Amino acid sequence: MKKLKLFFALFAMLALGVGNAWAETYTGTFSKITSVAELTTGYYVVVASESASNKNYAVGSTVNTNKRIDGVSITITNDNITNPDNKLVYYITVNNNKYTFQNVSTSQYLYQSGTTSGKGMGFTSTSTEITCAGYNSASPIGFKFTLNGNSNNFFKWNNSSKWFANYAKDYSTTMAPVRLYKLKGSTEPAYSVTLNQPANGTISAEGLTDGKAAEGTIVKLTATPN
Repeated sequence: MKKLKLFFALFAMLALGVGNAWAETYTGTFSKITSVAELTTGYYVVVASESASNKNYAVGSTVNTNKRIDGVSITITNDNITNPDNKLVYYITVNNNKYTFQNVSTSQYLYQSGTTSGKGMGFTSTSTEITCAGYNSASPIGFKFTLNGNSNNFFKWNNSSKWFANYAKDYSTTMAPVRLYKLKGSTEPAYSVTLNQPANGTISAEGLTDGKAAEGTIVKLTATPN
């Protein structure tokens, strides 16, 4: 029973730490990256392809009634974004070409909520992985993300409607991939989490990768009696 009490104390400290992390202001300079190799765990602003005519629009933190994410106008100077609104900042984690996009303002993860082309986007409290199909260095320039591991479902910018959604069509300047701007000095601050198992039950954790949690990660702990 003593171990179980210690576990709940640890849980309370973790919860407090996560709350403080999300209360931070992610200010500074976000610089454009142009390769999958540069796409490492860190803080990002996700923006429409530079090949699109309406290119300076970022992914926001809310979904409209048609399950699309409206683009939010943003200022980009010399391939840099300075002090963006927290609602436009995503904490991206990387795990063997699998990525999670967690909005730092809402703590919600970007995911595909349906298969209807032109819609199908949403946010969830559950960590949901997205796959990167590569980076286009020629027009239409940008990162190609597939949703739910389905090569027919792509996360794209609709240049005419000025929103981001799930589309099944090939990429073009009007149905474009996305740019990524990474916070300078943004790395993967991982914290080791040790779970001491009680004699009369088990403790499991969601949100850990090899026993570690990056800053801002929400870790769900569950105690199950024998």
